[in-house]
Amino acid sequence: MVTDEVWNAAWPTDRGMLCIGCLEDRLGRQLTSDDFTDAPINQGYFGYSERLRQRIAGSIPTSNE
Repeated sequence: MVTDEVWNAAWPTDRGMLCIGCLEDRLGRQLTSDDFTDAPINQGYFGYSERLRQRIAGSIPTSNE
């Protein structure tokens, strides 16, 4: 879950979902760990893409995803 500010910059509505690639495309930048809330859903990475895990954890991408 990203912060309200990040979400509103990409998709100015309180409903819907975007994949990480679409969210980054709309923002025009890569997400960073600061863009995510401390919601419990952001603590477990089971089933998350490598790109999403890297963004939440704040690690540097190892490939062009």
